[in-house]
Amino acid sequence: MTDACLHCRTDLSARPPGGVHSPGVATHLAACPDCRQWMERDAAAWQALGAIREPEPPAGLAGRIFERARPRSAFRLHRLVLGMAGAAALAAGIVYGVWIWRALSTSAPPAIHFEPPEVAYAELFDATPIGGLEHPSMGPGGRQP
Repeated sequence: MTDACLHCRTDLSARPPGGVHSPGVATHLAACPDCRQWMERDAAAWQALGAIREPEPPAGLAGRIFERARPRSAFRLHRLVLGMAGAAALAAGIVYGVWIWRALSTSAPPAIHFEPPEVAYAELFDATPIGGLEHPSMGPGGRQP
């Protein structure tokens, strides 16, 4: 096989039979019996391919396909429902967490009133003497007479 044969067969393979070929291919086909035979076999192959009909599906095939598809669809639906429930639970947890965080961060701390220890001690143990805090030798207001 020569380069001209290779070029001719490549050109013939690129087009369906009966197509228009370049003048160089037509000249080569007139001179080369091998390429003419190759072209005839190629045309016969194309003709055989054209004669093939689409196979008919067996009876009941659609019903069998739908029967097998139903369980899978139910599984997908179940998985979808579980996924959506999980997403809803996650969203509820986030909303609840934000609500608690805001409630804790915006409320004022409890008011704690600190008193000096002496006052607290005096309130706890009412230590005022019955006669008062003044010494008997002192006058009123803690002054000496």
